[in-house]
Amino acid sequence: MNEYISFPEPDRNHTVFIHCPLEPGHREHLCALTLAVIASGHGVKGDFQPHDQYNPRLHVLAQYISESKYSIHDCSFCQMTNTKASQYGRYNLPIELGMALAERHRIQRIYNRDSEKYFHEMFVCVRKNHAYHKILSGLIKLDDISLYNSTDELLQKAFQWLYHKDTSLKNNLRFEQVQQVWEIFKDKYKVKYCQNDGHGVNIEELSNDILNICKETDWWQYPEWMTNKYPYDVFLAHNSKDRETILKIKGRIENDFKLKTWIDIQEIPPGSPVTQQIEHAITRCKTIAIFFSQHDVGNWQFGEIAIAMARCFEKETTVIPVLLPNFGDKNQLPLFIRIFRWVEFSTVEDPLAIKELIWGITGKRS
Repeated sequence: MNEYISFPEPDRNHTVFIHCPLEPGHREHLCALTLAVIASGHGVKGDFQPHDQYNPRLHVLAQYISESKYSIHDCSFCQMTNTKASQYGRYNLPIELGMALAERHRIQRIYNRDSEKYFHEMFVCVRKNHAYHKILSGLIKLDDISLYNSTDELLQKAFQWLYHKDTSLKNNLRFEQVQQVWEIFKDKYKVKYCQNDGHGVNIEELSNDILNICKETDWWQYPEWMTNKYPYDVFLAHNSKDRETILKIKGRIENDFKLKTWIDIQEIPPGSPVTQQIEHAITRCKTIAIFFSQHDVGNWQFGEIAIAMARCFEKETTVIPVLLPNFGDKNQLPLFIRIFRWVEFSTVEDPLAIKELIWGITGKRS
């Protein structure tokens, strides 16, 4: 029996939203696309994942798309094949494509057309000679549509598109290597995933089965986001009224000490669910610096502190209270914060305070 490893949650830059039908005859596409995503160093999201049944599906899809830098849309099942209701075309497929297009244009409008950090990129595919190709070509540029004849060709085109967009793997892969994994996968799991008449697909289990096959090859290397439990050194929890001061301290941490910080204004795209983004970010930060100033604790900061304290008590992170200049009476600090040794800035440029903060973040005294 396979012992599945826990497939980690990727950050937005390494997340791909897969959008394809799950009906019999199309599930092989999902498996091939999942392999293309994993082999290129990314993680998967999709509307086949379990979610809160009370949350409207369109809201869930919009959230998944906004949390993904890339999306893959297989629109080959968007026409009615006969009069049986069970075989009607999947008209939600073009709806989800439209949602991805809207996300793409929303980000372009908020930032600019050359912005890459939050840009949403799409791979749209359809079978050759499919009637829906004409409709798609009217919606998006013809060059953006990939035509395929077989699942193997779909796998190749999706992998090459993703791999050349952004690879987190440290070696040069050839498609022939990915194709070998695909053949092994079909031998071991085709009945399990591709010939099941039910609609349930456990994407985590599918991802782990594919990952376990990749691990057995001599070319596979884990992308950094998958192996690095804490890609950020410190989360900066603060009141937005202190943002200018925090950004100066952030600059010192990054430029002088080469550490990686997380701050909401530079990491959360407009329109994304803030609470979920913050909660996810805190789990990916080695330490959490909580800044206190003459201003009251902000509304979002309360939530950040609560999550930080929970993770601290679970011994998953280190909490560092930081007192900004002109903080005032230290007795105003919450009691549960006073149990930690704090860092106190007399000025924003205070050299001793920044060294103390770096000591808390790295565990190394300079």
